[in-house]
Amino acid sequence: MDFLAPLMLRNLDFKSLSNPSSSINKTTDDEDSKILKNGTIITMAGGEFSPTDALVVKQGTISYVGSADEAERIAGPSAKTVDLGGRCLLPGSIEPHLHLVLSALANEVFIPMSPLIVTSTDSAKAEIAKAAKTSKRDAWVVGFVHDPSRISGHLELTRDILDDETVSLGHPAYIFNLSGHIAYVNSEAFKRANIDDSIEDPNFQKKDGKLTGVLFELAVNTVAYSISQPSAEEIVSYGQNTLESQSDIDIVTAVTTQQSTVPIRYFGAFAIYTVTADPNLAKTSPVIVGKAEISTIKFWADGSTQGFTAAVTEPYRNTPEGMDPRGILNYSAKDLQDLMGTWLNKGFRLAVHANGDAAVDRTLDSYEAIFKASPDHAPKVTKVLHRIEHLTVVRPEQIERAQALGISVSQTIKHVHYWGPTFLDYVLGPKRAAFIGPLNSDNKAGLIFFLHSDSPVTDVEPLLYLRTATTRLMYPTTDVLGPDERVDLVTALRGVTTNPAMQLGIADKAGSLEVGKAADMVVLDEDLRSIDAARLDKLIVKQTWIEGRCVYDKSADAAHERVTPEL
Repeated sequence: MDFLAPLMLRNLDFKSLSNPSSSINKTTDDEDSKILKNGTIITMAGGEFSPTDALVVKQGTISYVGSADEAERIAGPSAKTVDLGGRCLLPGSIEPHLHLVLSALANEVFIPMSPLIVTSTDSAKAEIAKAAKTSKRDAWVVGFVHDPSRISGHLELTRDILDDETVSLGHPAYIFNLSGHIAYVNSEAFKRANIDDSIEDPNFQKKDGKLTGVLFELAVNTVAYSISQPSAEEIVSYGQNTLESQSDIDIVTAVTTQQSTVPIRYFGAFAIYTVTADPNLAKTSPVIVGKAEISTIKFWADGSTQGFTAAVTEPYRNTPEGMDPRGILNYSAKDLQDLMGTWLNKGFRLAVHANGDAAVDRTLDSYEAIFKASPDHAPKVTKVLHRIEHLTVVRPEQIERAQALGISVSQTIKHVHYWGPTFLDYVLGPKRAAFIGPLNSDNKAGLIFFLHSDSPVTDVEPLLYLRTATTRLMYPTTDVLGPDERVDLVTALRGVTTNPAMQLGIADKAGSLEVGKAADMVVLDEDLRSIDAARLDKLIVKQTWIEGRCVYDKSADAAHERVTPEL
């Protein structure tokens, strides 16, 4: 998933664009004192709903939680009263896993090819041809989020298909699979990248000695080097637009310090290949870039489940031609352990992408080995929550083992929502599909989990995470996938508030509405506890508050929703 973005940004100068500024202006105590009351206030203190009557906010921090009368006495006569009008106030959600730059490119540059748009191979060809017709001469045609697992026929976009003169129209074509681990290219793309049938690399799929145009893992990276780049100014603009609607170090700095940036807290991870290429980027943890804090190193143990490159112990139910029926492991056991151990001993948090249960086995083995080798850095001593990303195809004993090791899991719960039917009928079969995203098993085992989008794989939609976690309803049906893995609402809420705050090491600052924490809050139109769980994603976000400032207001008569904070 992270291969394409750095390549699109290489050699661009973002440092000259940085214009550091404070996105939130703190004023005096009296001017910044607010009482929020007359609504449902869910604090999530102690990981429970823990409702209260009122909050007092001073200089962006919560100074009191309790009765409305006491709030008025403590706040003083000059405090501003914010009448919630019966609406529901709760902690702002924390999105623990998305790809900012790639999301920005997907939103602003690439041809959208999601299964909501592309429903067959013919419609995929039509979208590519439409873009090719309007592209400048010799320009690359780059499609994004194509997913054969969810379209009729499940046909991969091979070189032969893309070479059709009615499709790419002579342009080099590069189509990125939604999984982030596969791409499809035509002959002109191979020509631009100086690659031919003589290449010997298993990540370049071949049939009868000829390249098919299907690329896996690092081969996705190799061809992408030849794609033309946007300018630095364009990239920063794209990044800001993406944040307002919902990696490279210099672009993170630029995006997070521009005057127009939305005031959001940013935490990041270095890709292992980034710090391997330049270890000086991450000498000690955390690393501060712009307004972002980076304290994590990310590794990829395997690929994508829906892309059939996740490493599984039992073969996929159906495997596309030319692909390994058990997926791909990206590291030997020794290599993964050595890499993880190096960065553990430097004081960084570790995050390992592991979709398939074979990759989960390798990741758990590696965690166990490095904790044994460096006991002073083990979670039981440091209280640091290292993590596994996705944990899609997993066995019950692996959940127990992860909990015993003291690590946490970040799960793409919308796999259930969007890919449930595909996993059920085509990719995994009923038994394994019913156990993807097993939040109830996680919770019963005492394993700390949190929910993420993996944007641009899926959109950042925390209310839909809650709906899916509590119902496990599959789109576009009303069918339930694995009903035993549903959780109650408060458990799901922990997955977007207190749990990711714990993993990021910011539980003293965010994740719940308690005295001494930042007043990062969201206002919903209804009490989410009082509606049917299937309606959770239909709730309307009325306001968003960051450090006690309303930065988004969806008033009924508002001419615009965005509120520009004082600078």
